[in-house]
Amino acid sequence: MGKTVRAQPGRGKLPQQPCDGKHYLQIMVQISVVDLSRLGVHLPENSVRMVVVQPYLADGALTPQEPYRVAAEAKDRQLETLKTTIDVAKEEKADFTVIPEYSVPGLDGVEMIEERLRSKAWLPGAILIGGIDGLNKDEYASIVEAHHTCVDDANGKESVEDDQWVNCCITWVKSSDGRLFRWVQPKLWPAWLEQSTQHQRMFKGKSMFLFRGRRTNEEVFTFGTMICFDWIAPTSPTPAQRILEEAHRTAGDSQMPITWLFVIQHNKKPSHFEFLNRIVEFFRNQSHPNATRTDTCLIFANTAGRVDPGSCHTHGTSGLILAPRAPFQTKGGLPTFAHDGSKFRGNKGGMLAGAGCSDMVLRERGECIHAFDQINPRWVQSGAAGRSYAAENAVVHTARGGVHVLAPGTGVAAAVKWVNDQLDEMPTTMPAHGDELEKDLTSNRNSVVAALRQGNSRNLDEVVRLATPDSPENPDEWSGCQSDGLSHVVDSLQIAAMGAKLVSVGVDKVHGVVCWKGRCFDVMAVKGQTHKTCVNHVVTRYGRRQRRNLLLVSRDAVNTPLDRREESILRTRDPAPGAERRYIDARNPSYHVGYQNLIGILGSAQTANEVAEQLYVSS
Repeated sequence: MGKTVRAQPGRGKLPQQPCDGKHYLQIMVQISVVDLSRLGVHLPENSVRMVVVQPYLADGALTPQEPYRVAAEAKDRQLETLKTTIDVAKEEKADFTVIPEYSVPGLDGVEMIEERLRSKAWLPGAILIGGIDGLNKDEYASIVEAHHTCVDDANGKESVEDDQWVNCCITWVKSSDGRLFRWVQPKLWPAWLEQSTQHQRMFKGKSMFLFRGRRTNEEVFTFGTMICFDWIAPTSPTPAQRILEEAHRTAGDSQMPITWLFVIQHNKKPSHFEFLNRIVEFFRNQSHPNATRTDTCLIFANTAGRVDPGSCHTHGTSGLILAPRAPFQTKGGLPTFAHDGSKFRGNKGGMLAGAGCSDMVLRERGECIHAFDQINPRWVQSGAAGRSYAAENAVVHTARGGVHVLAPGTGVAAAVKWVNDQLDEMPTTMPAHGDELEKDLTSNRNSVVAALRQGNSRNLDEVVRLATPDSPENPDEWSGCQSDGLSHVVDSLQIAAMGAKLVSVGVDKVHGVVCWKGRCFDVMAVKGQTHKTCVNHVVTRYGRRQRRNLLLVSRDAVNTPLDRREESILRTRDPAPGAERRYIDARNPSYHVGYQNLIGILGSAQTANEVAEQLYVSS
C-alpha cells in the first residue's frame, strides 16, 4: 500500500520514495520503512545527544472531554515550555529531541515547532519527535495534507470517520540541505481513558514508521516511536513484534539492528507491571533473529508529576533501558541518572534487573528538560580500559527558563536530589511547645532547610552519613532509615538554635554550628538503634578530629531519654603527655543530650532564651 507523499511548494521535492517499505494487509499493524540516508542524515558514530522534556500537564491542563487537548488557559504556558525545549536542544546540539504524548498543543504547537526547526540554528540531520494533543478530523487533515508530510494511506484523512479524533506523534527530520520533512503516525491503541469516551472515538492507527539510516562510520541504525499504550497494545502480534518481523524480513540474509525505540507517554504509572513485562518479552523474543537487539536502547519519555522539579510519586521515570548483556557499567550513582531503576519502579522494579536489562532512570520526575549522551554500545571497548556508562554528560534544565537547584543546567548529584526530595516530604510539626516559641521555631526550620537545599553533593552526602550509621555508599540505595536521620537533623538544629545564632548548616563535616554567648558548638544529630550506637558512630567516624565544643543529639530507635550514666561515654580524661589530642578530651569538651531530653527542654520553656539557657548551661 502506498503513502501520501507531497512536496512543499518553494522547498523542492522529497527524494524519490522516502517512505518505502512493504506492508502485510493481513496484519493489523503495518510497518513502513523510511530510508533517512536519502535525506543526507548521518548520526554520530560514538554517541548521540538526546534532549527529553518532561512537561507538566496538570489535571486541568487537558480538556475533560475528547478530543483531549491542551486547554486554552494552559496553552500559552505549554508553548513556552516547548520553546525553551527547542532552545535547549539547539544549545545542546541534540541529535534527538523528544516531546511526550499530548504535549504539543495542536496546530499552534506544530506551527511554532516548525518555525523554529526551519531556522538556520536548527542543525541539519537533527530529529525531533513530538506527541500532539487530540485533533479533530479537520485538524488532522490539515496536518497530513501539508506538502512536506508523509503519512501512510491507511492513516490518511479518508480513514478517519467524522466522529473520531486522533492522538498522533510527528517525527520531524531536517535534511542535509536544510529542508524540513515530517512523518505523522497516529496512536495504535487507546488507553483506558481514551476508550471510555462519551462523544467521540479515538482513531486507531494502522501503521508505524521504522526509520533507517547510517552513522558517520556507515554503521546502520534504526529507530521507531510508540505512543504510550502502543507498547502494551493487545494486538496479535503486538506493535513491537511487528517491528521485529519487518526488520527481520528487511534484513534478508544479513542482520538489521533495532537501535532505538522511543515510547512517549502521558502516564501516571509508567512502571506498571505490563509495561515492564513487555520490555522483558521484547528482549527475550527469539522469533526474529535477524532483527538484532544486542545494542538496542529503549527510551521512555513521560510527562512530569509536578509543576517544578522535586519529589512526586506519579508520572516521570523517564529513562533508558538497555538490552541484556550490554557492555556498560551499572554500578554507582552518577549525576542525574540512577543506574539501577528498581527503587524508582515500585514493587515490580526488580523485573528488569532480573532479566539482565540495564535500567537507567532519570531521577527528576518534576517538570524539567533532560539532556544526555547515549553511548553507542559498539563503541565500547572490552576490558577495563573500555569501561563506560550507557549515558554520560547528563544535565537538567528548567523547562521555562531560570535556575533551580534540581535543574541548574548541569548534572544533579544523587545526594542533592535525594535530600531535596526528602525535604519536600518531611513533616513540619514539632513536639508540644509554647505559643511564643512558634515564630522562632519556624524561622530556624526555614533557615536549616534553605541551607540544606543549597548544599553541595559532598556536604549533603556527609550530612546523611553522619546522621545515620551504616548508610549505603550509593545514595540511590538510601531508604527510610536515612530519611528518619535527615529529619532528626532538621528537628535537632531547629531546637538547638533557639535563643542562639545558627552560624552554618551542613558544612565542615558537622550538621551545624551554633553560637551562644561567645561559645560555638559543633552540632551533630545522630539517629541509631541505641544512644551508645550513635556515640560509637561519631567516635569511629570523627574520633581523631580536633574540634571546638561539640553538642551531640542522639536519638535511639524508640526515642527514649538519655540515661545520665551514658553521658560519660563522651567524657575522657586528659591524654597522657605526648598522646594525640582528641576532640572528646577535657580541654575540648563534648556534650551529649538525647533528643527526648531536648524536646523536654523545649516543652518546659516559655521563651527561646530559656531553651538556650537550659540546653547550654545544662550541657
